[in-house]
Amino acid sequence: MRIFVAVTLLILFVFTLPVLANPLADVPLGHWAYDAVQDLAAKGIITGYPDGTFGGNRVLTRNEFAEAIARAIGYLESSVDSANLATQEDLKILEKLIQEFADELQKFGVTVEDIKNVVGENSQAIQALNSRVSELESYAEPLKVTGELTTKYIGYVPADPDSTEKVGCEKWPKTGYRLEDQVDFHLLATINEFTTSGLTLTVTDTFTDNPSVSADHFYIDYKQDPWYIRFGRVQLKRFDLGLVLGLYRPADPKSSYALDFDGFYIAYQPEGSGVAWKAVGSPNDFYMVRAEWENTALALTWMPEGDELYGSEDSDLIVSAAMKTDFNQSDVRMTLEGAYGVLSDTYALAGELAFKARENATITLEGRYITEGFTPVSSQYVEWINDTCGTERRISRWNASNRMIFTLPGNFQLSGEGKDQEQWKLSFGYTYGEKTTTGEKTSDEVNATLTYIPPQPVSGESATLRVNYYMMKDTYGVFGGYRNYPLEIQNENQKAYLSTNVQYVPDSSEITAVGELRYRWLEEKTTLTFQGRYDSSPKKEDFSTWGLLTNLEWEMAKNTRFSLGYELNTWDGSLFAYDDDRGIIDKAGTMKAELKVSF
Repeated sequence: MRIFVAVTLLILFVFTLPVLANPLADVPLGHWAYDAVQDLAAKGIITGYPDGTFGGNRVLTRNEFAEAIARAIGYLESSVDSANLATQEDLKILEKLIQEFADELQKFGVTVEDIKNVVGENSQAIQALNSRVSELESYAEPLKVTGELTTKYIGYVPADPDSTEKVGCEKWPKTGYRLEDQVDFHLLATINEFTTSGLTLTVTDTFTDNPSVSADHFYIDYKQDPWYIRFGRVQLKRFDLGLVLGLYRPADPKSSYALDFDGFYIAYQPEGSGVAWKAVGSPNDFYMVRAEWENTALALTWMPEGDELYGSEDSDLIVSAAMKTDFNQSDVRMTLEGAYGVLSDTYALAGELAFKARENATITLEGRYITEGFTPVSSQYVEWINDTCGTERRISRWNASNRMIFTLPGNFQLSGEGKDQEQWKLSFGYTYGEKTTTGEKTSDEVNATLTYIPPQPVSGESATLRVNYYMMKDTYGVFGGYRNYPLEIQNENQKAYLSTNVQYVPDSSEITAVGELRYRWLEEKTTLTFQGRYDSSPKKEDFSTWGLLTNLEWEMAKNTRFSLGYELNTWDGSLFAYDDDRGIIDKAGTMKAELKVSF
């Protein structure tokens, strides 16, 4: 009898047939399972009990059964080249057993390679064992610490006492020398298989007499179907069209998330239910409860008096609803949102209609109407406090005004589609906006970008030509450049790239230009960069029209980089893309040595 059939027989009688012994004195010669039992014992898959008995009436433990499976895997692995060892059906049974007993098999030393040799490279059993091993490793090390160390030595030659640089919460004049250092410790604690917690500790100025320690980004997560619960740092996309919660980032004003705050987020969706329940809030700012279907959402939002979210003067309970549809997968997509302030007797409406004109071009119409006194937008500005520096800032909210927006983005592949072909791409966009109540124009601009990518580009090699036209101001800007053109180098261990670009803004008669040479020694993992900059209209009359930067970067070891550089006449703004504000901003010379270590 084939060995795997014997294993299958053992499975069928798992609660009546325990691990066997050899010679298995308590198994009669005429027993129906005698052949299977003897075969398993002869192959060493089962060993029985110390007294040499089979113990047929004894309940089999998970560990005992897992040990038998582990031995079966070992036997199959050693005999994998034998003909007709096991059928595909047998292997499927074994794979299911491996998934079920992943915990116990890991304890018996069954490895991924063992399973590969028996059931193949891409089996679900391998995935199950890998997942379980990772979990067990995380329990063995419940606290993981990663981080970054950055140390800088900065000096100004020549100095510019009239210019300043922000250091922490202070503005320092660009004079003299200083040493800066910062260490970020990212702590991730695995509490159990459902719960994790994280925290970032930042230590600054450890080389001075006044080091400081701050804690941020704390959170605790619980994930077990049907629940997801987070307390602490919450980062979410905006809800619906953002009529009620459009933008709220007191934790990090530069965050890429629409909602970035300290608070809570709870989601609950029972198995088989088409409704997801969510609760989200930030203490003293807002509290929302939502019910979401596939294309519909209902929400209740409480905004306390004097909240920081929109600086509202009165409390309000807001009832809101949203829906979206693609009209049975047509080329038209519609989203609607409405909200009613129960206590203030005010309301707001918003809608968005998108037409897919072709494969890579979409026309979008967006409009909104908001009555006066609607709590989420009752104030155009909101004050929030930067806890680190203790300073107040004002942030303008994008949905604070009644407005209608019309946008037309488009992308076209003019020629070539693969890396081995020369590619030309054209993208453009048009944006028009006005206040719905007064008709006052808020935006009216168009842009177009032509991009060239050569065959088999290296290091992002490309050419760009971009034009921006602002119809409200009747002015335009032009940007053109070529990035990372490879230069021919005889030594295969060395690479060199040349980049150059020019920008012209006729409204200010300003021309800015940048040229860059980047030279790399591959084996030494070292890169030398040299840039020359030109600004025809610097920010002040006594500023120079030209500047330069040179920088040497060396990867000393894995996760360890050292750089040494010098910049004369500080440049601000994007180097390789259109930027209205780019140019020379002071006349300081900045020397910088920096060490970065990741761990």
